Amino acid sequence: MKKILALAIVIIMTLSITACSSNTDNQVSEEPTVDEPVVEQSMVDAFIEKYNEIATTPITDVVEVDITDSASGHYRTEFRLDAFKESIAKTGKIGDIVIDIVNCGWKKDELRVYVDGITSEQAAEIVKYAAPVMDPDVSKDDLQAVIDYLTGTNVYHNGYFGNLCMTFNELHGELMLRTD
Repeated sequence: MKKILALAIVIIMTLSITACSSNTDNQVSEEPTVDEPVVEQSMVDAFIEKYNEIATTPITDVVEVDITDSASGHYRTEFRLDAFKESIAKTGKIGDIVIDIVNCGWKKDELRVYVDGITSEQAAEIVKYAAPVMDPDVSKDDLQAVIDYLTGTNVYHNGYFGNLCMTFNELHGELMLRTD
């Protein structure tokens, strides 16, 4: 009887040790999971990425700029307003054309594109690719009408199409396209 009791205790202890050791092995082998922080892409970076996916000439040499610094070379009079205070802005090149892309507004929900020293044909080419990125719902007919207008004989254009506002001054070669 003592032998059977001793054998039962040895079997129970062996099973307990095996169960505990296999449980410990499972705990040791499991890697703790660490949540990676989600980095939200800025409207400026998203614009550049989508523009470059569809444009024949991509935006390159992109750097961040402080548009509120009057000595930056990218300053405009409206940048003194509070809506531009905490803006995110980058500049880059489309070929040899300098483009400034600005995310601004009280809720940082507005996107603006500025290009200076360009022809109306260059403006039409930029609008052709920038407008559908800025307003995916802009109709093809509205976009084509703006492109036709820019490549026509008109000197100055201010206007809305889709959810966008565009100004182009051919005399100075200044294009501004913004979401509204």
